[in-house]
Amino acid sequence: MFELMEITPYGIFTASIDETTLLFETVDDDVNGMVTLTVRCSDGVQYSDQEISIEVSPINDAPRIDLSGLENLELQAGVEEVIHFESRISDIDGEISESFVRVTADDDQYVIYSMLDNTLTLKWDDDGQKKVTMTIEDRYDVNTYEFVVNVVDHKELTVSESSDAMVQVTVGDVMVGDEFEASVNIIDDSSTILSMTTQWQLCNSESGICRLFVNYEHDITMKQDGWTIQPFVSDETMDMGLDSTSTLLEMADEVKLSMIVTNDANGWEWKWDDGMSWLITEERTDYSSMSDADFKNAISQLEAQIADLQSQIENLESSDEDTSIFTTEMASVQSELDRACATRSCDIINDAVSGAESEASSNLMMIIAIISIIVILGLLIGLFVTRGGSNQMVGGEVDWSQAVPSMDAQANSMYGGTDALFQQSYAPITPTHQQQPIVPQQQAYSQQVYAQPTQVSAPAPVVNTMAPPVPASGLPPGWTMEQWTHYGHAYLQQMNGNR
Repeated sequence: MFELMEITPYGIFTASIDETTLLFETVDDDVNGMVTLTVRCSDGVQYSDQEISIEVSPINDAPRIDLSGLENLELQAGVEEVIHFESRISDIDGEISESFVRVTADDDQYVIYSMLDNTLTLKWDDDGQKKVTMTIEDRYDVNTYEFVVNVVDHKELTVSESSDAMVQVTVGDVMVGDEFEASVNIIDDSSTILSMTTQWQLCNSESGICRLFVNYEHDITMKQDGWTIQPFVSDETMDMGLDSTSTLLEMADEVKLSMIVTNDANGWEWKWDDGMSWLITEERTDYSSMSDADFKNAISQLEAQIADLQSQIENLESSDEDTSIFTTEMASVQSELDRACATRSCDIINDAVSGAESEASSNLMMIIAIISIIVILGLLIGLFVTRGGSNQMVGGEVDWSQAVPSMDAQANSMYGGTDALFQQSYAPITPTHQQQPIVPQQQAYSQQVYAQPTQVSAPAPVVNTMAPPVPASGLPPGWTMEQWTHYGHAYLQQMNGNR
């Protein structure tokens, strides 16, 4: 059994033993020198060590070129690119000045290598992939290298309505009669952008006619904050001699963003031409013609939208998510609310609502007051009636001096007008027995006829339900028992007073 015990010195080559074969290899093409290997042979009980010396002889290698960073080289068509190779060329066992470089390329319209300063100049006017071959040699050996250059007309710019692209373009709620307005922001590498142009078209989707074409040059000093622009309101459109209303949006208008071109500090042109468009199909709400109730309802809906969007933005911010879409929408709703309040003062509506509520509250208070007065008056009337009734009571009995029959309209009416009867004076009654008077038949008939009273609306008289005792001389002349029951007390009091 063989075993490799030691390699001295280490770093010139690697070695190993495969059963009975010794394998070794230099670590690179530029090492040389004497290496000693110690190999042990053992039968499991006894062993023996043997040293083996190997000499690596030096060989003059060809110079080398470092192409790192050039594997995916991208150049702009029509733009010259200069690459410096002085720091990329090396020769481990010779002088760089003794090396020689030659360069060839596919479709080498302008490919030049200068031996004076070791620079390679590349330029192609058409796009595509170009293969470049470089050969470097000295008097001992030669090395050949290749790399591919991708020639393009421009770099691809990414554009989106969200913030996941290099340029973000957002448009709020634009409607018929508005000036078109858009927000443009550079998201990626804005510090290197030196210029930007956007191309806009205003067409009608139904007629297919485009009435405005605008190349909008952005003020690059504003690139950090972004731009809010009305592309069709510009000096260019004014120079066309168009009427100011021609830039206002009409029903079925389509606004197109057809191209964005930027140039960076490295000379690159970035271009996007996929196109975006916005179709105008809605008209502005006419707040001026609304009733107060409808206007208040519209304002409430806008305020509710803003509150809902604000809540969504806060939720997204708490989780570090993109809020740009909701922020743009909230700004649009807030703009609509501002427009509504500019058309009709929202404060006036609030005052009217407060006034209506105040008036309703006042009416309610007035009704309560009226009811209270009625209740109080009812109580007072009841109290006066009670006190009036008590004034006619003397010792718990009726004071007939206050309730004479002649004042009783019902009694006078009932008995055919007896007012004169009750006002006349009567001679004192002598307590002697007298025969009951004989009432003529005609008088009895008359009394029978008038004995049935006619119901009237006057209140019933206060009467004593207990009839006084009939005098020994009998009922007064012309009296009936029913009259005596009602008015006997008054008659006796009057007679006693005359005495």
